[in-house]
Amino acid sequence: MRLNGFRIDTYGPLSSIRHECADDDIDVFYGPNESGKTLLVEALLQLLAPEVAGTVDGLDRVDEPPQGYVAVETADGERVFDGEDSLCDREDVTPRHLRNVFVVRDSDLRIPEEHDYYDSVAEQIGDLHTDEIDAVRQGLVDAGNLTRVDLNLETRGAPETKTIYGAATELADDLAAYVEAAEESDVEADERTSLEVRRELRDTRERREDLQAAKTLDRHEILSRRLEDYREAAAALEEATVSQDDLDELRDLDREIERLDDAIEETDEDLDRHQAALEADEDELSELETELEPLERRREDVDTLEADLTAVREADATALGSDTATRGLAAASLIALTFGGAAAVVGSLPLGVAFLLVGLTTGGLAYRRHLASKRAARDRAVLCERARDLGFDVDDLTDVAPAIAEFRKDLERLDERRRKLEQSIGVAERRLEDLESELSDDREARRQARESKRALLDEAGVASVGAYRERVAARSDHERDRNGAAQSLEDSLDSPETAASWRESADYWAAELDTLLADVNTDGITAEDYDPEALAAVEDRIAELEGKRDELDERLDAHEERLDEFERKLDRLSAEPYLGEPVELSARSVGGLREAHRGVTRLVEHIERSADVSREAIDILEAIKREEERKLTSLFEAGTTTDVFAAITEGRYVDVTYDPDARVLEVERDDGPVHHAGELSHGTTEQLYLATRLGLADQLMASRSGFFLMDDAFLPADEHRLQESFAVLSRLTAEGWQVLYFTAKPEVYDEVAPAFDCAVHELEQLEQ
Repeated sequence: MRLNGFRIDTYGPLSSIRHECADDDIDVFYGPNESGKTLLVEALLQLLAPEVAGTVDGLDRVDEPPQGYVAVETADGERVFDGEDSLCDREDVTPRHLRNVFVVRDSDLRIPEEHDYYDSVAEQIGDLHTDEIDAVRQGLVDAGNLTRVDLNLETRGAPETKTIYGAATELADDLAAYVEAAEESDVEADERTSLEVRRELRDTRERREDLQAAKTLDRHEILSRRLEDYREAAAALEEATVSQDDLDELRDLDREIERLDDAIEETDEDLDRHQAALEADEDELSELETELEPLERRREDVDTLEADLTAVREADATALGSDTATRGLAAASLIALTFGGAAAVVGSLPLGVAFLLVGLTTGGLAYRRHLASKRAARDRAVLCERARDLGFDVDDLTDVAPAIAEFRKDLERLDERRRKLEQSIGVAERRLEDLESELSDDREARRQARESKRALLDEAGVASVGAYRERVAARSDHERDRNGAAQSLEDSLDSPETAASWRESADYWAAELDTLLADVNTDGITAEDYDPEALAAVEDRIAELEGKRDELDERLDAHEERLDEFERKLDRLSAEPYLGEPVELSARSVGGLREAHRGVTRLVEHIERSADVSREAIDILEAIKREEERKLTSLFEAGTTTDVFAAITEGRYVDVTYDPDARVLEVERDDGPVHHAGELSHGTTEQLYLATRLGLADQLMASRSGFFLMDDAFLPADEHRLQESFAVLSRLTAEGWQVLYFTAKPEVYDEVAPAFDCAVHELEQLEQ
């Protein structure tokens, strides 16, 4: 039985998946989480056997069944399963075997209900009759009203029968004890006295009813007057056009108008004060502008004077150096001319000419420097004269620069004062605008407040707040009268919760007043007949009689309560399934209790006889079943489970057996010790269950080849264990088995699959 290929058209988010299976190797389907690997396994299972979805948990994540097919090579040739036909009808496997043996997931390597699972496999491949024995045994359990608890019988077995047996035994004892006590007590005497007390109590209550009727008539008259008060006060309130809220608003408006009057007066004063300050600043600015005007006109001339002063100073520096040089040149010229004349006298004409030329040259230079010094002196005199023309009091050139600096200082001081005055004027103008706006807003608010006040007074038809206050006081009196009357009516007649107006409330109370007398017999009775003292005396006598009655009833009620208790216990006893008829209290008497006691005693004896017979038969069947269960050991004698487990564990474990008494798997180590499956490590236990599944599959298929769908069966395994596990799978494929391995482990894709020459098919992550 092999898968030749499959096609999944749609299944949840899966669509358009086609695959042709390899002949003799392992098909690895690799993809990240959420790539549909588990969904693909579920789809294949449901296409192979639709009934799997109804018998196996965890296959209901997608509402609609898969669309597509799976091609399977069976003993009868290739067959195509598309979710209509079932592989279980063609091969000797059940839907649960298909899911639990041929599909291996990491999450279900630990098989739940392990013993029941092995039973079902053994029944499929061997001659095991534990189910038939259990069916016969259950019949005996039912007949004997027993049950099984961990394959052992409790003395009184089934919880329901145990309860009935215990209750019947206890009830029989209680009935016997109470019948004996009841015969010794004189119950009849208490019953006679109780009748006399009840008769007088009835007469006294009739007298109380007459007095209460008179009281009701008196109450009706009082409440009728209160209802009239309510109507009058409510009608007056309906006509009133004033309210406390409006009076409070009028008071608030008066306070607001007074506040606005004060604010307007204060703002007017601020306006006058700021206006005066603005005018003073404007006058000062005008005077300052007048003072600045001639200085501004002189500013450019002073700038020119300052530039010329710089030039004259530079020329003076040059001239001062020239005076010394001029004097030196003049002396040199005189000396050269003197030496030249002397040379000519002694007869050295060339030397004399040379000295003559030097003397003339230095003399010319000295003359030109003298002329430049005279021009500089003239320029200084002209600059001082210009400074005096500009209004500076200077005597020579050294006074000009300080005078210019003082001029600039005065000009800067006046400029700074003008800037501050302009800034102050701007601030004052903006403040005046704000004050005028505030004044306008306050006047408008005062006008609106006055209009609101006048509107409220006009609406009430009064001329002043004092007159309005008097109207509100009168309204309060009406409200007090109305509320007082309403409270009295509500206390006595309830509140008309759904009433939409006072008229509906009044109508409701009027109807309640009519109802007040509806059930009262007032024939021959008037309100004047009401006597509070007489009614109190009657109430006292009734209380006294009721006390006597209750004392008698307490003794008689205890008897009645015991009768009720016995009757309830008999009703709950469910004796009919055992005796064919119920056990009942036929009469509420001591004789009836005696008859019930006999019936309960018969029930106890019947349950005891049935249990004894059933237990003896069940003991025999249990011995037979223990022999049958030993046949389970044959599941592991074929050797496949042991061989696979030994291969996976590299020979550390050499044998796998099943202990039918302990109902667990046992494994034998190569060094001798034997362990139960529960004593192994997590990884070794998973390897044991995988080997068991492979061995059971081999037996189910009667050593014919089949297929495995493995959904990350080795998810927690490390690389070494992965290699061992895939070596076992490789051996299975060599023996004709087929393996489709679905995984998200990168090491399977990167290392293990290439090492075992597996065909790898990549799956893309599904769109969410």
